[in-house]
Amino acid sequence: MGTEWINDFRIEDGKLTGYIGEYGDVAFPQGISEITSVLHWRDELTSVSIPNTVVSIGRQAFQHCTNLDNVVLPNSVVSIGDSAFERCFSLTRIIIPNGVSKIGGFAFDSCTSMQEIIIPDSVVSLGRAAFQNCTALIRITLSSRMEDIEVGTFYGCKSLKKVIVPNSVSWIKAGAFASCNAMTEILIPASVEYIGGSVFESCPFLQICGSSGSIAEKYAKENTIPFKAVEST
Repeated sequence: MGTEWINDFRIEDGKLTGYIGEYGDVAFPQGISEITSVLHWRDELTSVSIPNTVVSIGRQAFQHCTNLDNVVLPNSVVSIGDSAFERCFSLTRIIIPNGVSKIGGFAFDSCTSMQEIIIPDSVVSLGRAAFQNCTALIRITLSSRMEDIEVGTFYGCKSLKKVIVPNSVSWIKAGAFASCNAMTEILIPASVEYIGGSVFESCPFLQICGSSGSIAEKYAKENTIPFKAVEST
């Protein structure tokens, strides 16, 4: 395909690699398959329109676009790269399409206005610290196909209160929910075989719920966290 210009956009083999237009509201052209980091660190950017030909939101695509508050991802998207929306402080809501299979590390780190996130069942890979320091985040729904909750995934989500871990998960890694100061309850299924260090550090009001005799109960007792036995999950 080579390199071509469509209006103010430079496109190389389907990838958006350059932009010389005005910021504010940006509408990407039809035909591109990947958005790269050409718009990152643009405080002027407030809204983007993404065509249904895009399959990948690339690494750092909208990183530190601090006034970006309106993003609609088309159903064509299958991957969201590392730090794609990191430090988009004004982003209050984003719908992740059911078709996305991978969300990269730090993808939504420090999106401090986001209050709810639903991770669809199509997601099998959620990178480390993906939602770290989303301080307004109250509710999360996790994919039923995730096998691991990575290091620091929800670290510092100070408004998060209750979490249900799906029974597809076998590992909860270090610091995954550390400094979630308001969290009162997490349901951990019997499928979980490993819980890492400092997973619930600085969660003073937390109660762990799980099956009697489970790894969850053992972890709670070893770390002096209140435990409530529930029917096998």
